[in-house]
Order: sequence, then structure tokens, then C-alpha cells
Amino acid sequence: MTQVDFAIAFVFMLIILTYSIFFVTNNISHDFDTLTTKRLERTCLSLSKQLFDIQDNKSLMTNFKEIQASFQEMGGYSHEEQINVVISPVVSKIHVYDKLFNEIPSSTSSTSDSVTVSFDLNFSVVEKKYVNIFYFGEPSTSINFLNNVTETNITGTILSEKDVIVLSQEKCTNLTSLSYGDSKNLFGFTENFKITNGCDYGPEPPLANLIVKTKTILVENPDETIYPQYLKLTVW
Repeated sequence: MTQVDFAIAFVFMLIILTYSIFFVTNNISHDFDTLTTKRLERTCLSLSKQLFDIQDNKSLMTNFKEIQASFQEMGGYSHEEQINVVISPVVSKIHVYDKLFNEIPSSTSSTSDSVTVSFDLNFSVVEKKYVNIFYFGEPSTSINFLNNVTETNITGTILSEKDVIVLSQEKCTNLTSLSYGDSKNLFGFTENFKITNGCDYGPEPPLANLIVKTKTILVENPDETIYPQYLKLTVW
């Protein structure tokens, strides 16, 4: 073999060796990234369940009740009516909303065994309106109208009452009062996380190598009103 042939063979060997190292390194890197992504996905799913699905001391969620009712104008003319709904037993954090989740101003008065929530509705001719009454407390034993609504030219119907889970302002405050290290220990995670919208908490995430989970939930405001929020959980 001449020196030229040897040089050419040596160059080919270097090319093959370099390609082999690059191929193996790429495979290892790809496998590592895949494993990391799967681990982060599992962590994100687990943390999301603990924070927003399971209702225990670690969870941010609590139970509220929602009463759905409808009212219809029957007198054949436009008018405003005060609606009075009596709920037994006494409950708290009562707020009234229309079907688009706009709050309807309301007031409450209580006796020893019930609470009355009052609000005004404007009706056009034969108009039908739906309202949602949210409250915190035990399930109602009775829901009634204080006055006979048929005497005011409207009809009222209680459609349903159900449990709804809401992100608790109190639980959010408890979480944000913890140091970040203590909160990670509480959930038993080594990964980093950040909650955005509804209960902002955690450091700013990097621009890459992260998992993001979004969820629409009901959130309690500091003033005890409730609103739907597009919450984001980021894990990296």
C-alpha cells in the first residue's frame, strides 16, 4: 500500500468513526430527551390532580353549591321584579350570576335557620331568564320563593342544585404563604413548577424543556365572587 493509499484509507476511517460517534450521541441525546419529557409529563399530570382534582389538605379546590333557576315574564308587559329566594339551612358566600357568568347585584338576610337572597331582574314581554346562585355550605334542605311569583306576573322554577369545585382563595393564600422549597417538599417533587392565573405561584419557567397543562376551572376571588379562569400549570 502506498503512502497515498494509506492516507486515503485513514481519512475514510476518520469519517466513519466521526459519523458513528455522532449517530450514537444523537441517539443517546434523543433517548434522554424522550425520557425527560415523559417524566415531566407524569409529574405535571400528578401535580395537576393533586392541586385541582383531589380535594384534600394539599388541594387548592373546595366544594361550593350551585342552584340553577329560571324566571319568565307572564303578564304581557316589560317590568322589573325583585326575586327573593329562601335557602335552608343558613349558608354563606352567596352570589348570583346570569347565564353568561355576569354577576347580578344581590343582598342577603338571615334568620336562625335560613337565608334569603334578593336580586332584581328586568323582563321584556314573555322573556325567560336563567340565573345561577352559588353558595358555600351544607346542601340545602329546602329552596323556596319568599313571595308568590305568579302574583308579580312572572313564574319561577328551581331547575337543579349541584356540587361544583372551586379554587379556594383561602387555600391559595395558604400555598403562596409557603416558601417554594417547602411547597415542593409538600408535594414530594424534585421538579420545578409554576401556577399561572387564579393562584399565581412559583418562579418563572425557562423558554424550553418544559411541559404545560391548561385547565378551565372556577376560581374564588378575594371578594368571594366566583369566575371561570383558564389556568396554566408549567413543569420543568
